Amino acid sequence: TKKAPQKIKQYTLIFNCKNQVGLLKDITALLSREGLNIVRTDAEAKNVNKPFITIDIESRKRIDFQKLLVRLKKIKGVEHIEIKP
Repeated sequence: TKKAPQKIKQYTLIFNCKNQVGLLKDITALLSREGLNIVRTDAEAKNVNKPFITIDIESRKRIDFQKLLVRLKKIKGVEHIEIKP
């Protein structure tokens, strides 16, 4: 018997950041290494020194968000991350 393919689940990651050269590259590289598909990115800087980055991701596999958050918070410039299903 074959297992049915797992459903694709989508999540939105919202980052509060410090203005940092290469920050988006560092975040997306980590997500890619984790095998997560990036569907959409958006960056907004109402305050030049504190941009918001929003990234929509999807995955068929279960995501260990606790470990993912620890890795993402180690990136220089990332201050806070919110995850929305």
